[in-house]
Amino acid sequence: MADGSSEGDRQRDGFEQPGDEVGPYRLISQIGEGGFGTVWIAERQHPFTQWVALKIMKPGMDSRAVIARFEQERQALAVMDHPHVARVFDGGMAPTGRPYFAMELVKGDPVTEFCDNERLPLRLRLEVMLQICDAVHHAHAKGIIHRDLKPANILVARSEGDRPIAKVIDFGIAKALLHAEGDDELFTKSGQLFGTPAYMSPEQASPGSAPIDARSDVFALGVILYELLSGTLPCEPSQAKARTYAELQRVSCGFDALSPAARLRRLAEESPHEADRLAARRGLDAQGHAESLSGEMGWIAMKAIRPARNERYASAAELGADIAACLGGRPVVAAPESVAYRLRKRFMRHQGRVFAAALVVAAVGLSMIAVSWQRAIARREAQRAMLAEASLAAVTAFHGDGASAGRIDGLLELRQRLAGAGGGDSEPMSLVQFLIARSALSIDIGEDGTAAADASAAIVRDAIARQEPIEALAGRYSTPCFLDEVLSVGEACHARAGHAARACELALERLSVDGCIGIDRVRLAMNATNRCLEAGRIEDALRVSEELGGAEPRAGRLLRAQVLDAAGRADEAAAIRGAVRP
Repeated sequence: MADGSSEGDRQRDGFEQPGDEVGPYRLISQIGEGGFGTVWIAERQHPFTQWVALKIMKPGMDSRAVIARFEQERQALAVMDHPHVARVFDGGMAPTGRPYFAMELVKGDPVTEFCDNERLPLRLRLEVMLQICDAVHHAHAKGIIHRDLKPANILVARSEGDRPIAKVIDFGIAKALLHAEGDDELFTKSGQLFGTPAYMSPEQASPGSAPIDARSDVFALGVILYELLSGTLPCEPSQAKARTYAELQRVSCGFDALSPAARLRRLAEESPHEADRLAARRGLDAQGHAESLSGEMGWIAMKAIRPARNERYASAAELGADIAACLGGRPVVAAPESVAYRLRKRFMRHQGRVFAAALVVAAVGLSMIAVSWQRAIARREAQRAMLAEASLAAVTAFHGDGASAGRIDGLLELRQRLAGAGGGDSEPMSLVQFLIARSALSIDIGEDGTAAADASAAIVRDAIARQEPIEALAGRYSTPCFLDEVLSVGEACHARAGHAARACELALERLSVDGCIGIDRVRLAMNATNRCLEAGRIEDALRVSEELGGAEPRAGRLLRAQVLDAAGRADEAAAIRGAVRP
């Protein structure tokens, strides 16, 4: 494009300008730019006035893969509904032929800048972090991993009640947990680095080494927490400046982060002025700042950024729970094994010689209790990690759909893993049991599926009784419709196994399921009637026909005639049919 090209030429070449109209929006000013799109402040003028952030794909980025990625970000935001996640309003195609979507215009500063400018004390910073953990956990529950969590993508502002409110934005390189395995190809085939090195987990920095899961976001949250508390990053400066995956792998090899307290003490020796400045922004002096992070707050940050992801918190919810425990004065999971030893030494230093022998005996007892406590915590932590991993696999299997002999073995193994991790009555278990029961109808797997169907139905009934939707369904079914589907499979399994009475009970239960839009009640009533007749339950079959007659008189009378025929009362059946007009 020539330097003297007109504004019209620039628009035809795909460059938006302030004042351009994109759908119902008028562009005001550009406020940001990501890997695939530019973000504008825009005003909607009809049929109502609304200020939004409008994200438009960059010119020259309209390959099939990039368009799919752009659409994925829009879909990721669309499925989320959380007070601390930016909302998406609508989307469409710009006049230039490139896609756009409009989202909530979030006002605020990056979380680290806000906390420093407002000089928030450490406790308030932890409260802000709780909001962020809750938002990220919501995204994970919807099957979305952010993959680029950093302060610039978490904006904070004061609410009307003067309370800091955090919003997570920019899901531009988010990964859908349930999408195809080739999702990362766009980001790795050129060796170019996508994401932010200082906040990137080791597995994300080594594409192909292991699938990215929710614990990569936990790592990024840990780095943000580390920075909020200390004012420094846990990584070395060379790592933060990496531009390709190869560079990042070279500088991070053997990287061993200092604890926040240790890094602050070293900073106080090397640059006292900088240490004083960071402490003042938290209402502390340099010594008090380091001492405040030498305990639970520092332990939590360090657990979240462990290089081995199996040693991190299994989810953002677990990280948030430990932060809440710290704020509430309760024990934290991140406490190190040496806690008992430190407590014993403290007792020894502050007691007189007269009580030294008694304290040794007491310390031994305390050590045994503390070791047992730590082992119990470790077992619970390992079990939570196993449950989180198995639950994620269950959701993935459910949304993958389909049944095959090779896949059945994996479902049976997954059921065993969930049960072993304490998830025997969890919502993911209901999905796995449903898949096993449904597969049993078409594949010989050595069991008739009845037990699996009954177990799945019990879990779903409990969720409905608690009025808590099953989030793992992710919009595929409503919870009542999923119950109807589970009951339908269970009914078929029991019928095939020769359990006519049980099949009849499940068919009758399907008639009582409320809240599932689109169910054909006439079809359900006819099915329940047939099941009752197969079980010899004539009175139940007559009751079903009478109940159907209240809503569908003609269908109800014809169904009653069918039941009377089956009961040997042909004359009554004929009379009913004769009274029904053609």
